[in-house]
Amino acid sequence: LGAREASMYGLLLAVTTSGPALGVTLLNRLAITLVEVLLFGAGLVSWRLTRSRRA
Repeated sequence: LGAREASMYGLLLAVTTSGPALGVTLLNRLAITLVEVLLFGAGLVSWRLTRSRRA
């Protein structure tokens, strides 16, 4: 995990205990990673479709 996750975890510790704060931080990182993978896949599909139309 990086600096963003650490700062978010620290802020969450101000309002909740360490267990839920860590769970939310990990869930947030997982959601961000999933969105990045989906965007990469959409870009790859778009790139492949554009290449196949030129050929």
